[in-house]
Amino acid sequence: MMGKICTKCGLDKPQTDYYSNPRAPGRLFHHCKDCDRARARKWIAAKRKADPEYALDVKLRHLYGIGLAGYRELLASQGGKCAVCEAHEPNGRGKRFHVDHDHNCCPGPRSCGACVRGLLCHTCNVGLGSFRDNVDHLMAAAAYLLASENILERATRCAP
Repeated sequence: MMGKICTKCGLDKPQTDYYSNPRAPGRLFHHCKDCDRARARKWIAAKRKADPEYALDVKLRHLYGIGLAGYRELLASQGGKCAVCEAHEPNGRGKRFHVDHDHNCCPGPRSCGACVRGLLCHTCNVGLGSFRDNVDHLMAAAAYLLASENILERATRCAP
């Protein structure tokens, strides 16, 4: 297999390190995949800086299938607060509430959009994630907290 010299980085690389050119069938682009990815990252960063709402819309569509308009509608339907604890501030990292989806439908970080359940603050999102959406474990944790609350009540009554 013959190599090819990238016009961007000047390195001699195997032809498998180049994308095929759809406008010229059977030919490869002049720059390697690494240089193309770097160019794309730079373009995306510039676009994100120039228009943050567009970038957020693209991210929400890519990850959750809802877009910025869908996110805003969902937040409005929740009264502008977390779907679990009703906090008005998303707290934690970032300035927005986290999009929660059913991981049984779509495992991993991406969602089909149909399984989006709501918007959560950072704390509730991490809490549900720690329980891996397992209702039995969440109910057991709630029972544990209720039982320990009763123990604390008895302890304060019994204290001298």
